[in-house]
Amino acid sequence: MAGGGKETPRQKMVGMMYLVLTALLALQVSNSVLEKFEFIRQSLDNSTTIAQKSTQGAVDGIQAKVDKDKNEKDMAVLEKAKKVKTLTAEMMGYMAQFDTDIINASGGWVDGKEGGELAGAKDYDMQMAWSLGKDGAKNGKAYELKEKLDAYVDGINGLVDSLDAKKFAKSGKELYPNDENQNTKDFAYLNFDHTPTVACRAIIAQFKSEIASVETKAVERLAQEIGATKLKFDKVFAVALPNSRVVASGTKYSAELFIAASSNSVIPRMTAGGSSLKVDAESGRGLYEVTARTSKAREKRSWKGTISIPNPSGGGDTTFTVEEEYEVVAPVIQVQSAAVAALYLNCGNDLNVQVPALGDAYSPSFSASGAKTIKGATRGMVTVVPNGKEVTLTVKSGEFSGKRSFKVRKVPLPAIQIYAGSKKANLNQGEVPSSLRTIRVKPVPDASFKAFLPKDARYKIKRAKAMLARGKRKLGEVSGGGTLNMGGLLAKAQSGDRVIIEVSQVSRGNFLNQTEPVNVGTLYFTIPIQ
Repeated sequence: MAGGGKETPRQKMVGMMYLVLTALLALQVSNSVLEKFEFIRQSLDNSTTIAQKSTQGAVDGIQAKVDKDKNEKDMAVLEKAKKVKTLTAEMMGYMAQFDTDIINASGGWVDGKEGGELAGAKDYDMQMAWSLGKDGAKNGKAYELKEKLDAYVDGINGLVDSLDAKKFAKSGKELYPNDENQNTKDFAYLNFDHTPTVACRAIIAQFKSEIASVETKAVERLAQEIGATKLKFDKVFAVALPNSRVVASGTKYSAELFIAASSNSVIPRMTAGGSSLKVDAESGRGLYEVTARTSKAREKRSWKGTISIPNPSGGGDTTFTVEEEYEVVAPVIQVQSAAVAALYLNCGNDLNVQVPALGDAYSPSFSASGAKTIKGATRGMVTVVPNGKEVTLTVKSGEFSGKRSFKVRKVPLPAIQIYAGSKKANLNQGEVPSSLRTIRVKPVPDASFKAFLPKDARYKIKRAKAMLARGKRKLGEVSGGGTLNMGGLLAKAQSGDRVIIEVSQVSRGNFLNQTEPVNVGTLYFTIPIQ
């Protein structure tokens, strides 16, 4: 239904009739079906009449309160209620004329007897030319009808701010988004395409019922604003009020439990901190929000509010006062990381950045000077990749903005170890047999750096060579990467010769699986042969 929320029994009945009407449109139009369309139209019209009489009673109640209290605010509400009635009367007049015109367009009444038998009861060709436009021109009166219905809802919403009535002149896409046969139809075609005149009249009656529903809710809402209804607490709920939601271990947690109630028949007026609050008409609750600020580490604040409801017996309002205290704490950025004191250059430093004072409202975004940031998969996680000597990380969440600075350290150079076969080479005494097949050169990362950032501590020897030397003469050499194939080079070796290992290029793989050169210079390692 148009107004949203819970439906009244009358609205449920109207909705069910509309479903029946839609189903009947798919049937072959026999005389018995025509009678059912007429029955539905009459039922809807009767329901609309009853609703409008009830609405007039609500307007009379507003008038009675104005006559009694002579309150200017109440008078303004009365004027709005009268305007709602005027807009509705104009719309109902338009609907009545629309009904008359569609009858005339399809042949009028048999023998000119109004209220008797429709000459074009089963016809849809003539009414389609009138409602949709000739030859599918889409300029018929049904397009004007949609504009009128939408404008009516907009007009009522403009008068009653808290109503927010929903438009009910909808297209197939809005009503049947998953039905390929209907979701391409606009409002006019959805309701009047190949629809017999007698069914069109039932559809018109349905729209009149929707109009009456909007009018009823608008006037009732206006009556609630000034308490021109009987005050009845019909919403009762339990409330638990703890002394604190944060409790230290070893201390007591306590909470007060009590029953609270609100009324659908009146919208209370509320203030907080000296300003009026917007009150939700459905729940009867208001929300007080203020941005808390402090220049201190911790500061106490307080606020006062009022809730006013009309006295059931008339003669003014009853006002309740509330007072609350709270503390404002300055948000502190907490960073958890294995290497929080300093970050490593060109590495993916994973940080867990939290601001506990912001609680559940914490939804951070990150930026940095001197680094690139990559937001993590969970709240507060960020990867910082420094490219300068110092990094300033900025954390923003809502209105909070804070900074944290870090020093940047260079990645420590790896140690180079030499292996003769599977054993670590003895660079002092020499243990290189002539049958040795391979010499391996292994870069070993700094233990502390590897513990902090294992994904950034992956090294590889890119260029190295092994030379066999005797005195000042070089007898031969082999070159490669981390593994040097000695082949038959060592078969020439004699006691007192030397194997000289030269390492000239080393690379490091980072957390993004990218590689960068490591400036180790040129390193030499000598293994004496005994």
